[in-house]
Amino acid sequence: MEQRERRHRTVLRLVLFLGILVGLTSWLTYASSHAYAPNADGATVVLEGFAATHGQLLLHGWSLSLDSFLTVDVPYYAVGVAVIGLAPILMHLIPALLLALCLLVGMKIGAEGAPLRQRVYMATLLLLFLAIPSRTGAYFLLQGPWHIATALVCLIAVVLLRRPGFGWRWFLSVVLIGLAINGDLQMVALGVVPLALAGLFASLRTRSLRAGLDLIGAAVAALVVALIFRAISSAVGTFSVSESHHTVKFHQLIRDLGHLGNWVTAIYGIHPGPVGGDPVETLLAIVRALVAIVVVFGVVAALVNVVRGLVRGDNRESAVATEALWRSDDLLLSMVLGALGVFLLLTLSNNTSYARYLDPVVIFSSILAARIVARALVRFSNYAEQMAAPLLVATLIVLAYSSAVVAGRGAPTAPTAPLERYLISHHLTKGIADYWAASIVTVDTRGAVVLRPVVANLQGIVVPDGRQASASWYDHVTFDVVVYQRDPYGRVDAATVRRTFGAPAATRTIGTYSVLTYRHPIVVHGPAFP
Repeated sequence: MEQRERRHRTVLRLVLFLGILVGLTSWLTYASSHAYAPNADGATVVLEGFAATHGQLLLHGWSLSLDSFLTVDVPYYAVGVAVIGLAPILMHLIPALLLALCLLVGMKIGAEGAPLRQRVYMATLLLLFLAIPSRTGAYFLLQGPWHIATALVCLIAVVLLRRPGFGWRWFLSVVLIGLAINGDLQMVALGVVPLALAGLFASLRTRSLRAGLDLIGAAVAALVVALIFRAISSAVGTFSVSESHHTVKFHQLIRDLGHLGNWVTAIYGIHPGPVGGDPVETLLAIVRALVAIVVVFGVVAALVNVVRGLVRGDNRESAVATEALWRSDDLLLSMVLGALGVFLLLTLSNNTSYARYLDPVVIFSSILAARIVARALVRFSNYAEQMAAPLLVATLIVLAYSSAVVAGRGAPTAPTAPLERYLISHHLTKGIADYWAASIVTVDTRGAVVLRPVVANLQGIVVPDGRQASASWYDHVTFDVVVYQRDPYGRVDAATVRRTFGAPAATRTIGTYSVLTYRHPIVVHGPAFP
């Protein structure tokens, strides 16, 4: 009887989890699809997933950057392609699913050992912080592949490592992080360094090296797993790294701190921010500012708690008694610091796309703050708690309504839509184009039109794009159309196209795109560039 009840509870939890996951993912997919029109970056990772479902599990022959997303985002896209095919909705659905999973794992982090009231507060706060995004928040948090899956691996590691010791949980976290490094090198800053830092905190809190040994060991072991996986995959055949990230100079760090404040407040919806949009109404801006203040308060409180623990120290007995609280807090805080480091080191200019590096900062900070604030609320007097509960519900309703109104104003139209219609209607189904047109047209048309990315080398000859592309796309393949933009990208313009392929038989202008056809087959020769 007892075993049957346990089984029923497990099934009930699973059904509840799936129900909440489906609900959150559906809402976030809607918010995502009304916040931005996908671009080539989002389309490329879909094509990586497509390749994985067609035998290229390790993306052999691809040329990618250090954030290839092979072991973090690509598996989700591969499953999506396997289930619904090469569909443009994946560019919204998968980022929404990943953020929904971050929310649910975050709730799991706050649930263990907590009373029901605290869990409810934790869940409500997380919904406020992450599930009801502003337009700018949806633009950055619900666009892929912008390191949300990497943050998810880090959160799963927190769940696995929140209890000290070596065992199957420790081993699984090491494998997950080690594999993730091979898909996104930022995992070193988001996961590996924070593990070591949290281990150091644990040792200093308890004045015992043994207390943090498992976390420090996990950091080192994850790096070893990453190196082993890379060696094996390279021997079998995997992608090559075509470019690495540049880092800022020291004097640029102050400038990036200014971007940090501007872009984070925009993500939380206090003002329209770098992606523009309608002005935020004063009342709504105040409400969202209060939400952001609560998040900042939670992070600062966690930081103060760490500093107090490091300075004062705890005897072993009292530290063990409270370890269930501070261990997860320290892990999350260390991840916030690691994510901030990534943003400060990799933000090279005021280009708004760099705000994507703030996604893990926002996610880790929100979960950490929800833990801290929910814990504080249950410690207050009943009167204070009775005041907080309706205030949270009212805020939730206001933000949900405003977010739904913003999303309901209509989905943005992809700039490539007229081009796609023209190519389909004229049966121009195989071609080449610059990076920002190629992959997005391929995914948007579900593969009815396949455009492959090209660039012009330093001699002005159009050759395969050496980044974010597969060599198999060009080998022994003929094309029937060339597309380039009015504002050239990768030096693909009228001059380089004519120098490479000669005079076209016909040229047609579709919006900002020039569409060229020839009487002879188009073949792309030469080594990829760069």
